[in-house]
Amino acid sequence: MSELILQLCKEILDLAETQKEAILAEKFDELIELQEKRRRIIEKIQKIDSSGSSGGHFDVSGEKDDWLKEEFSRRMNVTIKKILSIDREIETIIHQDLDSLVGKMETVQKLKKAFCQGAAFHQAGRQLNVNA
Repeated sequence: MSELILQLCKEILDLAETQKEAILAEKFDELIELQEKRRRIIEKIQKIDSSGSSGGHFDVSGEKDDWLKEEFSRRMNVTIKKILSIDREIETIIHQDLDSLVGKMETVQKLKKAFCQGAAFHQAGRQLNVNA
């Protein structure tokens, strides 16, 4: 049971790495699809955890030796830390892109005010009148 959960977490890690590559390549449709795959894997893990183990939360009480439990826990922690680290990197990239976009939009607004003050578009003649 624990190996299956660990394997699913590794799949999430692989998807997170692919998501980072997708965002750097500005493949936003792919990014959304990958997030949906991650959600489905998380749902699988939750089903396994709630139905297959008495204690829940990745209970490894079925493991015979304490060292197996410790090894599973260590491997899970490493995998989860990697996933969270990549997610933080993705979040940073998104925030940087948003900040850049907001800056560009502010520049466009300033240019619009500077160059289009007094400009009017008349439907009848379909002409743009600019007063400088």
